[in-house]
Amino acid sequence: MQAICNLITRNMALLVLAAGVLGAAAPDACKWIGPHIPLLLGVVMFGMGMTLRVEDFRTLAKRPWEVAAGAVLQFTIMPFMAWATHVLQWSKQREAKERSGANLEK
Repeated sequence: MQAICNLITRNMALLVLAAGVLGAAAPDACKWIGPHIPLLLGVVMFGMGMTLRVEDFRTLAKRPWEVAAGAVLQFTIMPFMAWATHVLQWSKQREAKERSGANLEK
């Protein structure tokens, strides 16, 4: 079991990257996984947490401004990017409907 955990821990970044590429390349083939995303996200977070060491937390304690900046940026840039992505997607859908002559009032 320790060997399996070590293997997953050492290759977590590659596993996450491979899953992302697969999802982008073949979204229809990955639809079945949708209901399991919260569980899998927990597994990914656990795997990433397994790579942390005490020294990592000591380093963070010595750099509070960088940690604070990261937290602030995460809660400002990430929501803004989600909103911008939504607006861009919505406008593309609206343009497609206008080109097809669909009634936008429905």
